[in-house]
Amino acid sequence: MKKELKKGCYQYFKKLKLYDLMMIGIIGGVLVALLVGGYLYYHTIKNIITPFSMVLVLPLSRYLVNFILIFRCKSLEPKLNEEVDLILKDREEKILKELAFTIKEGIYLVDALFAIDGNLLVYISKPVSDYAGEKEYIKKIIAQSYMIRKLTFVTQEEEFLKRLKAILKLEVEDRDKAKKRQADLYEYLKGYII
Repeated sequence: MKKELKKGCYQYFKKLKLYDLMMIGIIGGVLVALLVGGYLYYHTIKNIITPFSMVLVLPLSRYLVNFILIFRCKSLEPKLNEEVDLILKDREEKILKELAFTIKEGIYLVDALFAIDGNLLVYISKPVSDYAGEKEYIKKIIAQSYMIRKLTFVTQEEEFLKRLKAILKLEVEDRDKAKKRQADLYEYLKGYII
């Protein structure tokens, strides 16, 4: 199942939550079984199996923390996803969906991000005014590896689709070079997202 999870794809959060819950259940079950089995066999908690079971707390906490971080993350609306896929159906450009950038204040959720030839379009289902600091943070991250001509944050689905169509109509000097820069940016951003 882990191989199916690709950052920036539709329903990434839903699949990641299920995977994390599955791993929490498996590791937690093994941990409890080792503790209880060791106690029943040795009739004391001070036995050789207890340290082995306590080592399992580390991977368990990794999955638990990841689950807590993405718990409030929601997948993109199916209707919007279909419309975006329809717009990009015959095109080679890609769009990143369902991103969660981690910052020291918490998590910054981005529903969709599209970049081509210096034009960036970011769709957030919550008002942008709530995220003034995070907006600058995202801009700084992207600017480290990508020359930004225009960065647009959009909070309405209709506006996002309209601007996406407008960006796709823009003339690009070298389409192959623009696609390579887009792919490089997306790979770079995957290092900053959960």
